[in-house]
Amino acid sequence: MRKYKVVIDSLGKERVVARSHGFKIGLGAARGDSSAGFNAAETLLAAFGTCLATNINSISRQMHLRIEGFEIEVEGIRLEGPPRISQIKYSVKFRSPEPEEKLEKLLSLCIKYGTVTNTLVRGLKVLGKMRTN
Repeated sequence: MRKYKVVIDSLGKERVVARSHGFKIGLGAARGDSSAGFNAAETLLAAFGTCLATNINSISRQMHLRIEGFEIEVEGIRLEGPPRISQIKYSVKFRSPEPEEKLEKLLSLCIKYGTVTNTLVRGLKVLGKMRTN
């Protein structure tokens, strides 16, 4: 088992910073204000895409595939009542001389072995608590 931890600190009413193992990401925390940075839903989609990218890099090396580059586009569909992402669509555009069948196999393995992809596909249990000073 591996444990992940991210700490979110507020930077006023419109921004937060997420910190983990010495790195920081500035994020927007103002509903409907895209000028404040990535919002939580966009961050979730970015996590999904980054999970795919990590696995593309790792698994393509294991499969001895030549990948010159790639672009991943991730789109989420938001529903209301309660607000939630109900669907995630993605597309991957490879720059590679490899046959399409090998790239399809690569992508299949990337979804199968991704921490974030598996979490979103299979669902998860969310536990929470509140603390005060």
